[in-house]
Amino acid sequence: MPKEDANPATLTGLNVLKTPAIAQGERLLADIVSVPTSIGVLYGTNGSGKSECLRSLDRRYTQLGHPGKPLRVTGAGGLGITRGVKDLLAEFGVRESRYSQLSLKLASKIAHRELAGRQYRALFIDDAHDLSRDALHGILAMITYCVDQGHPVSLLLASASDPVTWLKSEFAGKSRVLRVERIEPLSFEQALGVLREWIPDLRRYVDQVNGGDQAAAKLGRRLYRAAGDGNLRRLGFLAKVLIREPAPIEITSELLTRVATSILTVDG
Repeated sequence: MPKEDANPATLTGLNVLKTPAIAQGERLLADIVSVPTSIGVLYGTNGSGKSECLRSLDRRYTQLGHPGKPLRVTGAGGLGITRGVKDLLAEFGVRESRYSQLSLKLASKIAHRELAGRQYRALFIDDAHDLSRDALHGILAMITYCVDQGHPVSLLLASASDPVTWLKSEFAGKSRVLRVERIEPLSFEQALGVLREWIPDLRRYVDQVNGGDQAAAKLGRRLYRAAGDGNLRRLGFLAKVLIREPAPIEITSELLTRVATSILTVDG
């Protein structure tokens, strides 16, 4: 579970606006913090904004009024019931060679000591669909141990897999509550609004679309398709393509058409 982002295609360099996904994440985090036995899942397709949401929650956790600190990591697919917990311990500098035969109970005890000692009260796992079933079981067992020891740690997972089937066995017969927020792609209007804020020179085109200009709306739809029909990551890519055009540059309808056509042609 390295701290580095597994997906390099982030929105770095762009002003990450409060998208619907971030608003959903804030609501979900507030819910699971208030109920220690609940697990939160942000569920959506790749590029829908889950990772950006976790980054935003990580940055603004204290500002949002939550206790302690958050720890954001990425999923890992290693085998073994202690694998997920061992990956977490590695975040704290605990070398696996020291605990090669570590039981889940002892691994959870050590993780609890580290989490409590460092005042971590929330664990965000990005790409949680990459966790093996055993690793997920170990993480949930560790969270339960922390709750039982009086140091509840809120668990928020971001996944591209359907959590209803993915987590069903882990909640059967247990006093856990599963809370899910499905992250949908941005609508046409939302996507244009984000581009309008990222690229000031696009504002007149967006205003024309909002004003009913059919030619501008047709171009806007083409840009929307090039951005993966509301995929936030693709939208960021499109914005960076436009921003990185050789300066000085005037964003014209011809340029927008050329960029959109090029992206759609590559996508085939």
